[in-house]
Amino acid sequence: MIRTVLRASPALLSVSALVLFAGACFQEPPQPGNDETGDTSAGDGDGDPSGDGDGDPTGDGDGDPSGDGDGDPTGDGDGDGDGDPSGDGDGDGDGDGDPTGDGDGDGDPPDPLCGDSIPVPGEICFSDLELFVGGDVVYSAHFADVNDDGNLDIVYLLGDGTIQYHIGTGEGVFGGKVDMSLAVGSGLMMTAHLDGDARIDMVVGSYTQLQALLGNGNGGFGQSAQVALATDISALWVGPFDGDADNDVLSVFGGTVRLDLNNGAGAFVMPFENQSANPITAIAAGDFTGDSLADAVFGRTNGINVRQGNGNSILFNTNFNTGVVANVAALAVGDFNGDDKPDIGYVDEVANNVGWVLGVGAGAFLTPEQVSCLGGPRAIAVADFDSDGNDDIAVGTGANRVWVYRSLGDDGFDEPVEIALAIAVDTLFADGDANGDGVIDLIATHTNSEQVVAILSTP
Repeated sequence: MIRTVLRASPALLSVSALVLFAGACFQEPPQPGNDETGDTSAGDGDGDPSGDGDGDPTGDGDGDPSGDGDGDPTGDGDGDGDGDPSGDGDGDGDGDGDPTGDGDGDGDPPDPLCGDSIPVPGEICFSDLELFVGGDVVYSAHFADVNDDGNLDIVYLLGDGTIQYHIGTGEGVFGGKVDMSLAVGSGLMMTAHLDGDARIDMVVGSYTQLQALLGNGNGGFGQSAQVALATDISALWVGPFDGDADNDVLSVFGGTVRLDLNNGAGAFVMPFENQSANPITAIAAGDFTGDSLADAVFGRTNGINVRQGNGNSILFNTNFNTGVVANVAALAVGDFNGDDKPDIGYVDEVANNVGWVLGVGAGAFLTPEQVSCLGGPRAIAVADFDSDGNDDIAVGTGANRVWVYRSLGDDGFDEPVEIALAIAVDTLFADGDANGDGVIDLIATHTNSEQVVAILSTP
């Protein structure tokens, strides 16, 4: 860096002297050996024995007593006191005047670039795929912290009714397969907190029974009493439906909807059932009315409807029509336009479409929209995959693909980003950040191929 040193000329010093001598208060200039400041060598009255007239006893001529030569008396070596040796005053150290520190000088976040480890709004990057073989047909897989070490692990339910998991390091690396020493029956599985101890638990809905598995924090799970069901479960959801903070279990079989309430200790009590004329193919939940109570979302072969929760049972107060006309294979709830009101995404495997409908509060919805999604869309997951604050849609297909649709807010969705897989997708979940890069990751299963794929982000 070029530093310019300004020095006063003799002429300027003479003018200063004339002004002082002409004043009303005249004082005789200090003489050598008579310096009241304690400077006996220079006699210039500045307390600096070096005699350079700057008050800096180091004698380097910069007026900085720290002696680091930058003219900055803070002594931090950067000249402007901001900790940035470039001296540009922005504190980022790259001398461009841009406090973002990305070196381009424009003051904006870095441009989207997959692989630079910097999540940027609008950037969707998935390329790090981990494949796991279950050893039997795989029905459900999730990211969850089964050993309570703060890192997400992979856990999945097999067709023989056993559960396996792989311990994660928090950096997208997973250990060998661990078999749980329990059998729960094959079917559907979700992870949740059930007994109030902050350790992850699981709910398993097998063919004719429902059961909670309570985690002990070291990879072990205890079994609660099984709840007998009349027939097979076709869809399962976990959430607080009765107005307290405990997660309850909503399940469907055919046209029957069942709610099993959690007593706070992970045991299910007071089941409620409700019959529906049309078969239910998918379920989810969200607060669509703004009353802080969970409402149920039901996907059917002819559309989607929302039933308002009343805080105490499955006997919902009001039915809301979303306007969706589709053969719904799967659905998910998120906020696509950032208005803090839940919206619904869905897939129609028959028509090869992915669609969405925006909620506006009080149980009302805008006109549904949909776009073509080839390959037989079977599964859907919703999360903010591009770090812009709006939830996006990921769709798993039978053609060995996951398509990620980036939300454009009120303007719909961008053209999808393609992720090629080695398997077709039957289930798809976005449970959390498994590799610690600040972006939500995906996990997919294909039942018959006995495989699980962890789809990790690579911003």
